[in-house]
Amino acid sequence: MRKSRNAPLLFFIMIISIQLISVLGFGVFENKDLTKNPINISNMEFLSFNPSKDIFSNDIGTGSIPKNKESVFDDSISNLLKTLPKFSNNNQKRIKIILLFEESTSKAKRLEIVSSLFENYNIINNYDLIPGTYMEVNPYELLSKESILEEINDIKRIYKSKILESPFILEDSLQLNALDNNLYLNWWVEAVGAENLTYDGSGVRVAVVDTGIYNHPGLNIVANQNFVFNESDTNYNDDVGHGTHVAGIVGGDGSGSQGLYKGIAPGVSIINARAGNNSGLLEGDIISAIQWSSKPVNLGGAGANIISMSFGGGYPYISDVITQAISNATKTYNVIFVASAGNSGPGFFTGSTPASGIDVISVGAIDKEDNLASFSSWGPTFQYLGYPDVVAPGVNIISAEAKDSTISKEERYIGNYFDFSGDADYIPLSGTSMAAPVVSGALAILKEAYPYLTPETARIALLEGARKIPSQTEDDTLKSGAGIINVSASLIYLNSLSADYNDTAKLFPDILPVKPYDLLHFPGDHQKFNLTVISGKSKIYDLEVPNNIQGVSIKFNNLTIGFSDSGVEFRELEIKIKDDAIPGTRNIQINLTAEAQIYDVIDITLDIRLPEHRILMESFH
Repeated sequence: MRKSRNAPLLFFIMIISIQLISVLGFGVFENKDLTKNPINISNMEFLSFNPSKDIFSNDIGTGSIPKNKESVFDDSISNLLKTLPKFSNNNQKRIKIILLFEESTSKAKRLEIVSSLFENYNIINNYDLIPGTYMEVNPYELLSKESILEEINDIKRIYKSKILESPFILEDSLQLNALDNNLYLNWWVEAVGAENLTYDGSGVRVAVVDTGIYNHPGLNIVANQNFVFNESDTNYNDDVGHGTHVAGIVGGDGSGSQGLYKGIAPGVSIINARAGNNSGLLEGDIISAIQWSSKPVNLGGAGANIISMSFGGGYPYISDVITQAISNATKTYNVIFVASAGNSGPGFFTGSTPASGIDVISVGAIDKEDNLASFSSWGPTFQYLGYPDVVAPGVNIISAEAKDSTISKEERYIGNYFDFSGDADYIPLSGTSMAAPVVSGALAILKEAYPYLTPETARIALLEGARKIPSQTEDDTLKSGAGIINVSASLIYLNSLSADYNDTAKLFPDILPVKPYDLLHFPGDHQKFNLTVISGKSKIYDLEVPNNIQGVSIKFNNLTIGFSDSGVEFRELEIKIKDDAIPGTRNIQINLTAEAQIYDVIDITLDIRLPEHRILMESFH
């Protein structure tokens, strides 16, 4: 037989591929969304990093490449500039961009740099929350100044303000008349354990960053602001119908429906932060809305305790300009952020930003039967495993209708609405857009009960109170996170803590291995997991790993986790089955400890067995 000349090359490629997969910690999965645009896999790593230091020093996201390695422009701007006609045109329509500066660059200096560089521009917002300036500029000026921009050390990166969308689903079944409310009961409040509670979210302020909110009689709106560029500042109305529906789920009192279709926390004060319309939501406008919503009232903001975001787009990166703003708002103002996981499921890596941000509670959707919704996006993110955090009701959720809005007209055309007296009708919608405000309402209840709850303790309480989806197994964490939220169980958990209820911590996932990283059966198998460590307060923790586990190696990249404040960190865990492993089950417990107290544990179960057959590879034929 003749030896193939390609055999050595194929063997080399195969070896390199195996090594890469083991380093990156994930496999390759086919999914309809991720195959549309090639992903820069040079960024697709499960990294061990300090979020508080690395978010600005090495932006991780589409086109987010460290300075001095490639163009100062992100991929969106670079691609746009390539399509411009060759001859300059000062009348070219301006594009909206975000100039991200070094943290040390003052707001005044940012404006000086902009004015020295550009002529045809308009400043929209010179942010406080991130070191960035949101502006309009003629793209030809960007193109002509590229080499100059590259040399300005204060400028870190220039992003195109991209459009994000609101993930909801309209039913397409035609009705002859309006729906009968006697046949459609409110099941979602009871499903998350929020019925008949002492607390209803009173005194808690929840901002809905969305398409605006209609002045529905069932909603207690305490502040309004419109951030959609080139619209009237006083246009707070919801011409889409999405934001109104979301607000009703968070905290509508159901007064227009005789109390039937109330929200999760009907006592909350709702903040209307309008950041989008029928064209979607621009990143720059979203950051403006987040900045205003999170700032205390005495600093000119709305003073939100919780910000609910039912929109998303792109890939599940942990850091872009929006998630940077979120992280800073969390640390500076102690605001809790919730976001919809996305409607791109089923499939791994189908999540999106901002839900994939480190300081965001990401929410998937379930139906009335506690089944994971078919559209609900799965994790993980490109950097860690904890996505989504939890799931909540998101199928046929009935909430407030925005009169004469786009959604209202479509729903009324097919008779998919509930007709009550006066200007207070209700409609059903589905999507993770509906699940996220369920969680926001639940958090408002927790915040009323425990006013000094840190965002991290609130997140831990949700995870601890959640129950697994009945139809799923323990290793389906990347589909449904910790499971279905339960407000009552979360309150019980918080009540079980000491007087300092922020003295708590959590490892997530806390059961390993998880699909699809569960190929740990045979001698030689090994896998890496990037685990989330959440702390409700400043503390130093240690990871306790058992010694001398027969045939198994357990290693962390660092056994100590120090928090200078409440926050989120990551640790890389490597599990390897040794060549001398004896078949059988290994039950391993890893403890998270501080000051001789166990705060949480990871349970690892390995079913070790020997291969039944040997596969021979032939290189001659």
